[in-house]
Amino acid sequence: MQRAKSQQIRHIQAMTIRTSVGPGFIQALRIVQIIGYVITAIGLVLSIAGYGVLCVGVAIFGAIAAALAHVLYDRWRPENQLRNFTLRTVMSPGFAVLNAHATIAAVARMLTTPTPPPCVVVMRDGRPAGLIVVEDLRLIPEPHWPYYNADCIMQPITQMNSAEVRDSVRDVLALMRRSRRTHLQVFAHGRFVGIVRLVEIEGLLREKLATSGKLSMPEDLPTEKAA
Repeated sequence: MQRAKSQQIRHIQAMTIRTSVGPGFIQALRIVQIIGYVITAIGLVLSIAGYGVLCVGVAIFGAIAAALAHVLYDRWRPENQLRNFTLRTVMSPGFAVLNAHATIAAVARMLTTPTPPPCVVVMRDGRPAGLIVVEDLRLIPEPHWPYYNADCIMQPITQMNSAEVRDSVRDVLALMRRSRRTHLQVFAHGRFVGIVRLVEIEGLLREKLATSGKLSMPEDLPTEKAA
């Protein structure tokens, strides 16, 4: 399968976990960052209005406070505990293959078996054209499945982000959040080997963080369905 262009993610080797600060401190850093931005804006407005050099100092102080809070927040956010876990830990390996002219009913039979593949690769003219996961079946009402082809619900691979099995789970989570995707293609040495789902990453987060009470804030996770 041809790999789609995606954002660069660093590769790692180790698979250890490190401790982090509590959620209260993380939230406090966010508040300090916002306050710093507000102070900077007020200081700049007052200095422009001619209220003196002191206002410039206030603006600089606010900018420094906001920048420091941003750096600390990025350093200590709970997701950083996952930076040394690779996708090999959470990915869903394997896939099935169907022609683009196969019906959605045929795709559904594959994806709803007792041991279903994580995705179906849709072939067109002998080349991979897209992917289908079980959530994509919702795009067409079930009574119409026998009358629509697989390429009607597939996600074109050229429009999907991808990652390597050696990539950091934390970095892939950040990529999902930016692209608002719930799953990505996974490659090993240039070959397509499966997908990684948000649900697996979220499960790893809960497993590693729940016991210490350091779960991520809900807004740190993507919630929109993949396009």
